[in-house]
Amino acid sequence: MTVNRYGILRLLLLWFVIGLCHTLLLSHYIDLKVSVLALHAMIRALVFFGLNILLNYALIYSHFSALPPLQRRLNVSLLAILCVGLWIALGFVFDYLSFGQTTAQELSKMNRIYAAFGLSLFVIILQSIHIHTIKNENETEHPATTAFQEGKDVAEKAEILEHIAVRANSKINVLSVAEIYFFTSDGDYVMIHTENAKYLKEQTMKYFEQHLPSAFIRIHRSAIVNTEKISRVELLEKQTYYLILKNNQRLKMSVAGYKFLRMKLGL
Repeated sequence: MTVNRYGILRLLLLWFVIGLCHTLLLSHYIDLKVSVLALHAMIRALVFFGLNILLNYALIYSHFSALPPLQRRLNVSLLAILCVGLWIALGFVFDYLSFGQTTAQELSKMNRIYAAFGLSLFVIILQSIHIHTIKNENETEHPATTAFQEGKDVAEKAEILEHIAVRANSKINVLSVAEIYFFTSDGDYVMIHTENAKYLKEQTMKYFEQHLPSAFIRIHRSAIVNTEKISRVELLEKQTYYLILKNNQRLKMSVAGYKFLRMKLGL
């Protein structure tokens, strides 16, 4: 509770400081009452923080950090443009409802400055969220990798899977574990990927951790890969590793997953 209170206080203080600086800037360019400028600035700052929170959730739940670098940069640009457009549009709507059409149009003279400032700030926020997400993933990978290894120890006493039954429409297919390329978590289910197909299995990642052969290792908190299907490993950015499988599929590895893979393969 203490951490949450301090976090809320910091956000409120930052919101107030941004609103105050915004008011002082507007007073030099627009001839309106200070009370109007202050309310306008506070509303704009509040909308900005609201969009920032939505961005945070969007990037977390869209697995933004798992995208290839080029796609990630493109998404950053599009998100920043979208957010700035929404920020300016919502700000104008609030100005119109609060002060009327004449005052809203007068305040809209600052939109070009808002666009340049907002675009720069949103790009910084997007990158900081991305860096924070990667850091959290790397920090949580170490216990996850340890748990996976512990699962392997349990698997020595448990039944090792050789075949897995999966449902495909009205049919039931029996897959050989050796032909499976990798597993990914999909909510409360697991997606099983073969060379040219994928199947949803009503099972948990923990179950497969404990029952898969030793050729399977965890390269990410949501991915287990068959090392016999690996073609090569690529380093695209600093501490950003990708596995290329024999069917040309690409999988992102965490830093801990990369270290575990090297240890597993004796590299």
